[in-house]
Formats: sequence, structure tokens, C-alpha cells
Amino acid sequence: MLRLLAALFLRGLDIFVFLYLLSIFFSPRLWAVDIYAIVTRDCRRLEGVIINIQDNKATLIDLKGRTQEVDVTQIQYLLTYLAFENPIEQFNFDQLSSNLLREFSIKESNEKMLPKGDRYHIIGWHLKMLENQVFILDVAGKLHIVDLYSIESIRKLKQPPSRVRPSFRPVVLSYANTFVDCSWNQKTIRSSDLLPVRILSDQIQISSFLEELSNQFEMLRRFAERTFVYSRPVLFNTDTAFGLLSLNPTPQNLKVVPGVYFRFGKAVPFGMQSNTVLGASVMEDVPSTDYFFGVQTNL
Repeated sequence: MLRLLAALFLRGLDIFVFLYLLSIFFSPRLWAVDIYAIVTRDCRRLEGVIINIQDNKATLIDLKGRTQEVDVTQIQYLLTYLAFENPIEQFNFDQLSSNLLREFSIKESNEKMLPKGDRYHIIGWHLKMLENQVFILDVAGKLHIVDLYSIESIRKLKQPPSRVRPSFRPVVLSYANTFVDCSWNQKTIRSSDLLPVRILSDQIQISSFLEELSNQFEMLRRFAERTFVYSRPVLFNTDTAFGLLSLNPTPQNLKVVPGVYFRFGKAVPFGMQSNTVLGASVMEDVPSTDYFFGVQTNL
């Protein structure tokens, strides 16, 4: 009897584990907005999303929608919270936040409401990058995750957009059970409070984290500049091809060129690109339409 119960229990456990893994595999990926709580050396407290770090200044949009700046050298504690819904009540498009607002033109859509391959536009702020995934918070409070190389252009807005009251869920950040030793820290936890997932109090760790975040902002700024320089994301044909050509001698060139070529290329959108042809091809640097046998590389 015990063996039978044990066998049934193990079989049921196997089925439960299988269904659990199946649900994880097929469930949509859930992303969260990173909320930062910054406490300075004089116990000043700033809570919100970081939209830029430059020249030792961190720019945040706080939970009331106001834009604030803080000197990164004055940060004593840096806490990170995760919110699965927009925590910001309303965005106030002041001069500082408007200067950092961008319009992203996306080539390929991962949005369920748009057909694949359609272009769409996002107006918002860049929050961070994970590998080649760009996190953008739009003016309606929605978080978008797009592939860096699906972005065709990043443009500064000529004027701030009309105010949109986003749907939001207010949050209260808890500082209980942390190292924060300020008079406003009540050291109590309520069931509705949001608890930190990361607490940094070491100055080396804080500097390293903010430097990495600053590098991400700088990387996207450089990418945006390249979208102005390049007329399109990829300038060369990067398809690998092998071909045979039927070439006849011309009055200018009585020598028959072997009609064989091999073409290959590599390109990073708005980045390093190359195209190489081995064999018969029209040389771009030669003032002639005749085919020559040789090697031609474009960079």
C-alpha cells in the first residue's frame, strides 16, 4: 500500500513539474520597470526612473512625473525596485525631460497589435540596454523592449507631445531592513510596500553600476548619431553568392575574362560594413563598364 501511494505521489509530482515547465516555456515574457531610490550623503531622497547619466549628473523622472538631477558623487545609497506596472502618475514635460525625449522609428514590430514588418514609432525615454535589447518607457507609461538593430532612426522632438494621462499603479518604496540610516526611515514594512531587489552602499559598487548605465546611454547616443550619417541601415548587398557569367570580348577588350565570381559580405546596421567580390566584376574605380578578373572590397 505504501509503495502504491509513493508511486502515485511521484507520478503526480512528475506531471506537476512537467506542466510547470510547460507553462514557463509558453508563457509571455514579463518585464518590469526599474525604479531607483537614491539617498545622498545629506539624506536627500529621490525615487524614480533614471533617463540619463552624463557629466557626473544622474537625471530622474520621479514618481510624481517631475524631472530631478543629482550629483553621482553625492550618492550614499542606491536601491533598485521592480514595478510590473507604470508607477509614474503623470509626466511633466519640462525642459530637461523634453530634451531627453526621443522618437524611435522601429522597422520590425514585436507588438501583437501590429503586423510583422510594419514600421511604428515610439515616443519616450531610453532606460537601459541588455545586450542588444533597448528598454524604452513611452509617454503613456508603457515599457517597450526592442532590438537595437530594428531601430531605423532616433530623432529629437521639435516640440513636446501633448500630455497623456497614463494608466499607473502608485507604489510605496520600503527602506526597512536596509542600511539607510536617515530620520525619515520608519523601519516598518507594510504589506503593500515595494521591497528592494538590490541595495548598494559601497561606493565602488555604486560607481561601477552607474558607469555601466552611463555607457549604455552613451552607446545609444552614438547609435543615434550614426542614423544621421548613414542613408540607410545597410549600404551593401551582404548576400553570399556564387555565379557564372557569359562574357564576350568587346572592341575595347579583346581578352575573354573568366566569368566566375564569388561574393560575400558582412554588415552591422549603421555600423561596420563590407562587401567583397572575388572574380569577374565591374571595377568601380576604373572608368570602364568592362568586366575584370580580380578582387574588389568595399568598406
